[in-house]
This record gives sequence, structure tokens and C-alpha cells, in this order.
Amino acid sequence: MQTLIKEEVNTSIFESKEHYLAFRKAWSESVNNLSSISAFHHALYALLRNRDHRECFTPITNRNKLENGQSANDSQNMAENKLRYLARLARGFDHFDDEKKESFVKAYLWPFGDTVTTDMYLAAIREGGLS
Repeated sequence: MQTLIKEEVNTSIFESKEHYLAFRKAWSESVNNLSSISAFHHALYALLRNRDHRECFTPITNRNKLENGQSANDSQNMAENKLRYLARLARGFDHFDDEKKESFVKAYLWPFGDTVTTDMYLAAIREGGLS
């Protein structure tokens, strides 16, 4: 017997349940098409779903990698740094023209289709404690 898990919609970010479901569908299609989804995208996906982004990462345990200078949390740290950097960049959008804003969205928010805006991105960063 299957158990259905009822997931709560992050109403502070998504406008409706339908909006949230469209977001989930766009993400699923991006992941299933073997697109180049990065650690940054996984962390952002967790934040947009009101989840702890740190749960997306497993510490590096490969001895060779650790002996060659990587820290156990390198991928998590890099994703967090990129989330913060892009949040600072997005906050300065008032100074950008529409073309630069559009290139930001296409470059970093593409796995979510047209379902995630820069305002939603900033809200997720703020609520996730990364601002």
C-alpha cells in the first residue's frame, strides 16, 4: 500500500497551488532531461520548497580529494556562495536594463521554466537565512 505524502505549498513564495505544481513539473522535466543541473540549482530548489538546503549535500569522504585540498563541505560552500552572490546581483536589478535582467533569469533560473521570478529567488534566499 502506498502512502501519499501531503506537501505544504510555500505560500509566501508561490501564488497558488497550481503555480507550485507548475514549478515542480518544470523542475522534474529539467532533471529528467539530464540537463546540466548544478549544486546551486538543487540548493535553490530546496529553498523554494521551504526546505533546508544543507540536506542536499553529503560531505566529501574520498581520502584522495581531501588530501588534495578539498574540504568536506566544498560543494555546499560553493552553492551557498553562489546563492548569496546572485542575491546581491539581483538586488541591484533596479540599475539593470531589461536585457540584463532577462539574461540573469535565463542563466540561473532556467530549470524552473517561467515559474520562478527574481523576486521569488530573493524571497527564498531571505527565508533560507542566506541574505
